Amino acid sequence: MSDATPTENLRPGWKPGQSGNPKGRPRGSRNRVTLVALAAMEEGADAIARKVVDLAKEGDISAARLVIERLVPVAKERPIFLSLPDTGSAEGVAQAQAAILQAVAAGDI
Repeated sequence: MSDATPTENLRPGWKPGQSGNPKGRPRGSRNRVTLVALAAMEEGADAIARKVVDLAKEGDISAARLVIERLVPVAKERPIFLSLPDTGSAEGVAQAQAAILQAVAAGDI
């Protein structure tokens, strides 16, 4: 018998973890179909954008929503600063809960 391990017999010429195409496809490269689709969209992008804005001005709610979603970024969470009492005791926890409820009622949270 030979001294080769079983993986070497199944894959002659290849070592475990070695790629058959080390250079491969470059990172970030796009498929040809994607490039063609993007080029087609870019040609009419100005006309499409104008039409959507015109429809939004005429009262089309779907078009208005689309325009607003693209113009106004989605609201992200913001940090909340709230001074809470020490929660090391049951009384402190109750006071902290009361403070949180008051902040919710005031619209701060």
